[in-house]
Formats: sequence, C-alpha cells, structure tokens
Amino acid sequence: MEAEADMPTRNDGVSWRDIPGYEGIYLLGNNRVVFRIRTRRGTGCGPVKAWLVEGKYERVTLSKDGRQQCLYVDSLMAIVWPEAGDAK
Repeated sequence: MEAEADMPTRNDGVSWRDIPGYEGIYLLGNNRVVFRIRTRRGTGCGPVKAWLVEGKYERVTLSKDGRQQCLYVDSLMAIVWPEAGDAK
C-alpha cells in the first residue's frame, strides 16, 4: 500500500501519540506535527497542514464522521504531551 511509505516510523526520532477523540485517525508527535493515519476517499495519510493565526499560533483542522474541528497545536500538545510543558 502506497500510503504506508508516508507513515511515521519508529526510527525517525519522534514519538507519536493518539489525539484523544481522534484515536486511530490522527497522531501528534512530540515535534508538534499532526499526522493523519487513516485514509478516507480521495485522500491519503500524511502530515496535516498547520495554519498560523495572528502570526504565531498554529491551528489544524481535524475531521471525524463528516465534522470538522479547528484546534490549536499548543492546546493539543498540552493534552497529549503534558510533560513537554514541564520543561519550559
């Protein structure tokens, strides 16, 4: 399967975790990258485009069951990687 070549690997030096509410669909890496792991018709796996809001806040659009939700990467990091905020 072609999409598997784009999947994050265990050898890339990045740790990945499921995003709560989007388990099995999206992963968030400790490098702040959101990755789509489940395909839908017409799209493939890969990193999700992050948009800058006010020139400094990254926002991504996640979808599930036909509904889209815009979320800030900082908020996702606080939920998925709470220990990453302890280092600051």
